[in-house]
Amino acid sequence: EQVIPHIKETVSVQEYVKIESEDGDQIIGYIDFVGKWFLDKSASNYEDLKHLEKFNDKVVIFDNKTTSSLSWYKEDSVQLSEQLGTYFEHPSEHHDAEYAGYVAIAKKFRVRKEPHVPIKIIIDKVAPDTIKSIFESYSTTIHNIKLGNFYCTGCKSSPWGCPYKKYCETEGQDLTGLEYVKGRDNKK
Repeated sequence: EQVIPHIKETVSVQEYVKIESEDGDQIIGYIDFVGKWFLDKSASNYEDLKHLEKFNDKVVIFDNKTTSSLSWYKEDSVQLSEQLGTYFEHPSEHHDAEYAGYVAIAKKFRVRKEPHVPIKIIIDKVAPDTIKSIFESYSTTIHNIKLGNFYCTGCKSSPWGCPYKKYCETEGQDLTGLEYVKGRDNKK
């Protein structure tokens, strides 16, 4: 009731994404859905989404999110999104998307006294600097993987732990919990 009325046309659902570099390296994923946006004035949440009317008849790559806090999704979230930036660069024969967006849905909500489930819809363009940064980061990461360089990225403070924590703390000496897998480029 809060999202579907505003999708004029569904272009694709769970669209397979494969971006390949000149060296044959691949980034693979799935776009949740691509749709042509059109704000439905008769929908119960029209007033809340009125600012999105400027995107009417635009093709949008959407990512669905469930979140414990809708406040994490700010107005610049799309501009800075690595995931949407990656999908936005995916060449597709199915659509020529001009915009990207989030449909963020709160995981917890009160059943009584709320007319709607809290949902936030954000549509925007991914910033060109974000896209450039994303693909530079991919390139650096792939290069380091090929060289066997695995740098700690700050996961030591992760509340969920990290399988490489002891390895990083001991500068590669403690391999507890890790298994060495022989690959095509190493002789061990």
